[in-house]
Amino acid sequence: MVDALARQPGIGLVCGVEKGRPVIVTPRGTAALTPERLPPGLSQSEQTACDLARVLSFPHSGDLMLLGAWMAQGRQVGGLEDQHAAIHGGAGGAQDYPFFLNAAGGAAGPERSNQCERASPVF
Repeated sequence: MVDALARQPGIGLVCGVEKGRPVIVTPRGTAALTPERLPPGLSQSEQTACDLARVLSFPHSGDLMLLGAWMAQGRQVGGLEDQHAAIHGGAGGAQDYPFFLNAAGGAAGPERSNQCERASPVF
């Protein structure tokens, strides 16, 4: 089953843990998770490999981690669900620019506080 997942065109990576070490499963077999084994064109491959290994090390991480395929030289990430352009939080490109949308002069915003706890009552 895992080998079949790795061959699906919409899946970019199948990750797991084998003998306590993070691995990726590809159509060519199972190998250690290293930056060199990530899909070509993926930006920040060293950081991505470290991030994936970290998530796989969590005690309650799933047996497998599936990531959608990368398209357009790593600039677009394919989702595994029909999210209508709302894919976020995955590997592959800059997705780390937090923002908060608020009406001008609203109850919370960067000009009023730099602590997220102060914005909680607004939500």
